[in-house]
Amino acid sequence: MRSHLVSLIVFATLLSSVIAVPINFATYAGLTGQGVAAETVEDIISPLPGQYVNYTNDAYYLDGRLKYRGWWNTSYLYYVQPHVINSTHTVVRPEFQNGTRWLTIDKTNRWVVNGTHWWNETWYPGWIETNVKKGSVINFWTGTERISGSQTIAWNDLEIDTWLIDFTDPHGYEKDLMYFDKQTGVLVKCLTTYTLLDFTENQTLAETNIPIGGHDVAVTSITPSQTRAYSGSTAIHIFVNATNHGKFSETFSVTAFYNSTTIETQTVTNLAPNANATIIFLWDITSVPLGYYTISAMATRVPSEIDLADNSFTDGSIAITISGNVDGDRDVDVYDLLLFSKAFSSDSSKPNWNPNCDFNNDKKVDDADLFALNNNYGKAI
Repeated sequence: MRSHLVSLIVFATLLSSVIAVPINFATYAGLTGQGVAAETVEDIISPLPGQYVNYTNDAYYLDGRLKYRGWWNTSYLYYVQPHVINSTHTVVRPEFQNGTRWLTIDKTNRWVVNGTHWWNETWYPGWIETNVKKGSVINFWTGTERISGSQTIAWNDLEIDTWLIDFTDPHGYEKDLMYFDKQTGVLVKCLTTYTLLDFTENQTLAETNIPIGGHDVAVTSITPSQTRAYSGSTAIHIFVNATNHGKFSETFSVTAFYNSTTIETQTVTNLAPNANATIIFLWDITSVPLGYYTISAMATRVPSEIDLADNSFTDGSIAITISGNVDGDRDVDVYDLLLFSKAFSSDSSKPNWNPNCDFNNDKKVDDADLFALNNNYGKAI
């Protein structure tokens, strides 16, 4: 896939670069006259480390014939200061401006603080604020631009509501119709006409892990009630945490698995933006063979969701084993007896309590558990 090629190129560029871009924070601190606040308060755009956008970049002659195909990528890498993120911009196309360039972006105002990119010391044009409306004037590139309207455009299998900026560069060399996702502010499409050249360009978002359209749910953690259960036990509780990273309330299903076998499916209803829900699954293990099992959970895709990588989550293993296998090494031996002796006569309120010694799950370690260990001493699974 093209995204893998982009990632490899960006990664190779990072490895081969021996000169880091210097961040001139003395200069940056003096930009308050350009609209950079002396004390940052909140972000107006929200790129996060690890996020990226890949665009196709196709050029056409004025009669409609294809001139070339290219692509470009922006990867948001890491913070160099609170609210200031270091990024790379990689371009591959037959004409000009190929290669990878650095830029650092202040998320509180979209000012490009420093870098080797031609956007250095301009207002970043790849992502705009979302608290705008038709007629709003925003800082853009070397000056200001007005939000000229809104339009719904087709993108992949989605209908995306966008803000439209009709931009002409200060020298009059090019004219851009730029479409930005209303929910995130990310550039979705740019149609460029060059006044002195014989072709146009169509730059369209091809792939991203940013939740375009504002829909994104995730499974963020799995916590079992115990990591070991013994023959004769009946059930284990699995606590799954689901999060709505998007901008709309969502209803979706979450399924828990042991290995590839379904435990149960439950529905999360109307989960608010930025909210979490804990779903409790009851895993009936009465007929599950002894062994080690991997627990996972998966949330269904909600309509218009793009980032599916975080819809699934895998936890460590749970052992279903014979009573007495305290250390989980698949047999009952002297090492288990030593661990058991430390927890003997304890319950969950005692400092020496060890739930792995409570073979019958009655919340105490007593003679019944010792009897079970003795019966299995020397056995293995």
